[in-house]
Amino acid sequence: MPPRSKCKDRSCYVPEGTTNYKSSKKNGEKFTLFGAPVNDELRAKWARKIPRSDRVFDVKSCVCEKHFDEQFISREYVHKINGEEVRIPRHRPVLADDTIPTIFPNLPKYFSSVPKKRKIPKRVAQPPLAKKRKVEYQINIDELKDINLPSHWSKIIFKGNVTTIGYALYSEESIKDLKPNKFVLIKQEKDKLYYSTTVNDVPLKSNILPDSVSTLTNVLRDLDTFLDCMGAGDVHEFGEAIGS
Repeated sequence: MPPRSKCKDRSCYVPEGTTNYKSSKKNGEKFTLFGAPVNDELRAKWARKIPRSDRVFDVKSCVCEKHFDEQFISREYVHKINGEEVRIPRHRPVLADDTIPTIFPNLPKYFSSVPKKRKIPKRVAQPPLAKKRKVEYQINIDELKDINLPSHWSKIIFKGNVTTIGYALYSEESIKDLKPNKFVLIKQEKDKLYYSTTVNDVPLKSNILPDSVSTLTNVLRDLDTFLDCMGAGDVHEFGEAIGS
């Protein structure tokens, strides 16, 4: 809202206007006086619109509310509380931006003009948030049966179970017991594939397998180069601990 000066004249500048502080108070009427705009350009528009030449329209001048279209006078605060519109009366009405006086009831009609209807700014509706695209797993477990395995890895097919497949790496000692040192198990559940990795019977990682055969190949290669720690030895290699 453009800044306005305080009304020092205490009466309406418009000729033939009867609104002033004393007369309004005496008649029980209450009209708001609006100070002239501080902005020179807007104040000049007010001066050109008001048909008066015997006195300069300056920042001390005032114009009462009777000369402004009601749609440009704000008499209430409007708030939204819990989705409900709440209106609170203002102690003093204010004018909308760039408002000029257009109504002169005590002068010939041609002095008055009908202002264009004020356009209430519309709130731009925010576009709805894009829904997260559901990842569709196009890969099928059958596609994994023919992938290129790193050297020394073996493919394990579970008889009677078409939704599970395994990949194993044996050492010379573990092959005797058919107990792999490194093992990758793939399971298909509905539209997703899950994999789990094990080294020396110790589970390492479980996750969803993305829709890429190369991902499984990388898992196997990473596990192939994984060096498992031999540790401090088996507990049976040590004598009985001495209690404190």
